[in-house]
Amino acid sequence: MTRQSLSGMPVALAWARAPFRGLDLREPGLWPPLPRWSLCALVALGVGWPAWLGLNASAEADLEAARGREPVLRQQILHKLAQAQALAPLQRRRQELETRVVALEEQLLLAGAPEELLPALHRAARQRGLQVELIRPEPAQARAQGLERSIGLRLSGRYHDLGAFAADVAALEPAVTLHELRLTGRAGGAALVLDATARTHRRAEPGAGAASSPPAPAASSGAHP
Repeated sequence: MTRQSLSGMPVALAWARAPFRGLDLREPGLWPPLPRWSLCALVALGVGWPAWLGLNASAEADLEAARGREPVLRQQILHKLAQAQALAPLQRRRQELETRVVALEEQLLLAGAPEELLPALHRAARQRGLQVELIRPEPAQARAQGLERSIGLRLSGRYHDLGAFAADVAALEPAVTLHELRLTGRAGGAALVLDATARTHRRAEPGAGAASSPPAPAASSGAHP
């Protein structure tokens, strides 16, 4: 620096400090413009700098937390991809099950039409050498699963023949189940009497009424020759 510039520095400093001389700290509103703006800048810097530091620290903490979650999210994505690859076989399995359910529903007896079931039960009993003493259809009943048809049975015969008859009923189509089984003996003979209720179900058709049909007359037959 030249000697002339050095000699001019005290003059510049004196000019810069001149507005700050004689300031009344209790009356900052009466200060000249330069001191007032300087004070505002210092206040803004004193308030803004800590706030910026706090926001920056919070952003860094969020960034570190996100980096910590990255491996977990990566594993979750890989798991979801594996599930997506296994979805196609599950969908095919679901379609197979739905097809099977439809086929089973088609095997169920139409409510209010037990004419096909009565001959089937009678034929199964006679084929096993049983005496059919009673076949009594009951009115159809509305259940939560649909319509239920019950048929009261009373058969007599040997123990093993009665068991074979129950197995034949389980293999009937539409599906038939036996309930309320009661087996009693008769004095002076080897024959047993089986009282049971055969039941079949049918899903109610849309718009079909739940009214029960009147009971059919009881059917009986004589002893098997």
